[in-house]
Amino acid sequence: MPAEPSRQIRVLSDHVCNKIAAGEVIERPASVLKELVENAIDAGADRIEVEILQGGRKAVIVNDNGCGMDRESALLAMERHATSKIRDVDDIEHIHTMGFRGEAMAAISSVSRFMMTTRPEDQLSGTLLEIEGGKLLDVSETGCPSGTRIEVRNLFYNVPARRKFLRTEATELNNIRSLFHVFALAHPDVLLILKVDGRELERYPVQTRFEDRIADLYGDNVLKDLRPVDFQLGDLHVHGFTGLPLLHRSDRRDQVSLINRRPATAPVLAYAIREAYTDTLPKGRHPVCLVHLDMPPDWVDVNVHPTKREVRFGPSQLIRDALIQAITRALQPESETTQPHQPLQVTAPTAHPPLLHPEHRQEDLPVSLPPERYPPLPPPTQPAAPPPAQDFQTSIPSTAPKPSDPQPAPPLEGPWKDAEVLGMISDKFCLLKTEDGLMIMNPRAAKERILFEQARAEMENGSAASQPLLVPETVQCDPKEAQAIEKRLEELRSLGFSIDAFGGHSFLVEALPAWLGDVDPSSTLKEMAMEADPHAGKIGTPQQMRDRLARSCCHFAAQKSGPIRQDACQRLVNALAKCDMPYTTPFGRPTILHMGIHELNRKFGLDR
Repeated sequence: MPAEPSRQIRVLSDHVCNKIAAGEVIERPASVLKELVENAIDAGADRIEVEILQGGRKAVIVNDNGCGMDRESALLAMERHATSKIRDVDDIEHIHTMGFRGEAMAAISSVSRFMMTTRPEDQLSGTLLEIEGGKLLDVSETGCPSGTRIEVRNLFYNVPARRKFLRTEATELNNIRSLFHVFALAHPDVLLILKVDGRELERYPVQTRFEDRIADLYGDNVLKDLRPVDFQLGDLHVHGFTGLPLLHRSDRRDQVSLINRRPATAPVLAYAIREAYTDTLPKGRHPVCLVHLDMPPDWVDVNVHPTKREVRFGPSQLIRDALIQAITRALQPESETTQPHQPLQVTAPTAHPPLLHPEHRQEDLPVSLPPERYPPLPPPTQPAAPPPAQDFQTSIPSTAPKPSDPQPAPPLEGPWKDAEVLGMISDKFCLLKTEDGLMIMNPRAAKERILFEQARAEMENGSAASQPLLVPETVQCDPKEAQAIEKRLEELRSLGFSIDAFGGHSFLVEALPAWLGDVDPSSTLKEMAMEADPHAGKIGTPQQMRDRLARSCCHFAAQKSGPIRQDACQRLVNALAKCDMPYTTPFGRPTILHMGIHELNRKFGLDR
């Protein structure tokens, strides 16, 4: 049995303190890699070579060509809280480097067999340090290239309780590769090489443009479905790439935020990305978003978590709104037809006057930001409302037009102006040819998107048009349906319904939204009210309520519409291209699927 703990207070030895710090900072081999690569980047390295043995259990080796250290600095680097990054507490407000705590080297060496070889460029010989379990075994002079090479072997060999919590070799290697990819995104100006068990697995050459690094990591096939983000607001610059709604994942692994080139996250960033993609993604799916946020260092509190993977912001509302607007503008169809964007150069952040103290917390910040510190967001540009529904809901002629009397459809516009309508497939899909492949459009999904944006624009402008019924209709509901409708009377009226309670569970409907078409008022009203909120209890904000009602209204109208003819397909594509978000329905289902020449060649085996 363990000995009874003493009640006497003692000062812990450095050896014990280092092991405690290791438990906070070093969780797995990927944590070792993170700390060593960050140190290499801070040392000015533009070439970093990583070697992994047995998923990092046996060894994690990092070799860089940075500035290196002399003998005295190398020995000091192994002490707790020894760092060249900061001098006093005020420096924490102006962190320009990846590391600053001075804990990592001491923590790593206390739970491994550690060897470091380092040499500054201006010295003829280097220094070799050997440490085992936190005990210095040897320090000697050695010949080596300039830079630093660190070998961390047998991680947690002296902490079996921690070692047994390591996952399988494949899982640990996946964590290492994921982290390696994030560093490759954050630092395209650095040559990164990853070797696994003696074999070179990945090599990312120096790139001057962020998109070239993305192509290295994800391939051109993914890059074509990304849209450039470039948004400047005072000292805040949001730039990078964000994916079209058609490009989504089951988790957030491809949402990378780089704050002053530091891979980190914050709840406000996850919220902003989610908000920017509202009503465009299927439930449970997440967009691809790879963005840099460059801002004054004193806007960011990086001293939050021992691993520095989460940060806090001073002007959190400003950053949240700027990121939402940056992504929203990037996804608008106009961005596809503008001139090619300028290459996104990776530049170091500049110094700014202090605005945030480390002890501040987000919840303590004022709701309204001082205008002299954080400039207000410019009002977003309102996209033009989509054309009325009758532009594409043309009547179907009983006979086909005669060859001598052709009726050419207007040319295509917007993001698909180079597309050519080829025909219909089973009355459900429209096939179009483009310069780089083909597209398949779902007319019903396209109508949902067009009707939704038209209804939302009319509600926001207070100009929802109504179409009076020839004879007012009384709609009889059950209690649950009546409760849902009563909670939404004002929103229904803003959509263009003329509706009033008529006693009991009945409602008198005198007019319908003009864009809704010729539908049955009773079934439409019941279905859309219950579909908007099946539990009839989740009210939300007025805007959320209006959006839910508009979504279900448009879904019902599109569901009741008949098949579309080929001669109307081109007008439908034009109307869809003018939408603010033409790629998905309000429920996140795709309206258009694109298959490029590269993918066609691959499917037919022609790219070999």
